[in-house]
Amino acid sequence: MKTVVGRDFADETGAELHLARPYRAGYAMGMRAEESPARAKKPVIELHRMTGKGSIRQVTTWLPIHHLTTDEVWQIHRDHGIARHPAYDMGMRRLSCRACPLAKTEDLIRSAQLNPSLFAEYAEAEQEMGKPFKKSISLRQIIERARS
Repeated sequence: MKTVVGRDFADETGAELHLARPYRAGYAMGMRAEESPARAKKPVIELHRMTGKGSIRQVTTWLPIHHLTTDEVWQIHRDHGIARHPAYDMGMRRLSCRACPLAKTEDLIRSAQLNPSLFAEYAEAEQEMGKPFKKSISLRQIIERARS
């Protein structure tokens, strides 16, 4: 998860509003149990790991759709006229970074098809670093599969 951006926003807002420390902030996130075994184990509400002893902030994470299936999420969208993100119509199964190391290989292949220049740039960086993007597959292999 991209917590640094959220943490920085919370810190800046806390400072702007002159909130007493530790100030309280909340994250509502769209992770669902169905997405992975690790996500299935996540509690629906918990203190975020950025909340530590002596911290300037107390952040609570809430997963309001944790219990919903993919079909239920899309049904809610239809029932309430909520537009889908265009990435789903392009064949992506989830929204994340374009080259997320946690993504399934099929999603990375589709993302490479949609973002060929970005993946080429990342593959060059991967080669310079001398280590594959993921243990199971390199970016070059993803690009090759995207072209086939």
